Amino acid sequence: RQVDHRSDMWSWALCMLHMFAGRILWKIGPEGGPALEKYLAEGPAQPDMPVMPAELADLLRRCFRDNPDERPADMMACSAVLSAVYQ
Repeated sequence: RQVDHRSDMWSWALCMLHMFAGRILWKIGPEGGPALEKYLAEGPAQPDMPVMPAELADLLRRCFRDNPDERPADMMACSAVLSAVYQ
């Protein structure tokens, strides 16, 4: 398949996961979804790191969907979720 802006949603989700996990839980990008589930089961690497809010985990799950059409369309679609989580 041709790579387009929807692959950026996957990459962004990997960055967010890395930030919350405090470590890389995957060897290659396609392992993002299972890595997210591993993080959610185990929690952050350090006890003083914040736990990922459930709403953000749901957003990252959408970003890791295999079908690019099922991922958020762009960062504007993610920003509303991020704003709500921040509130």
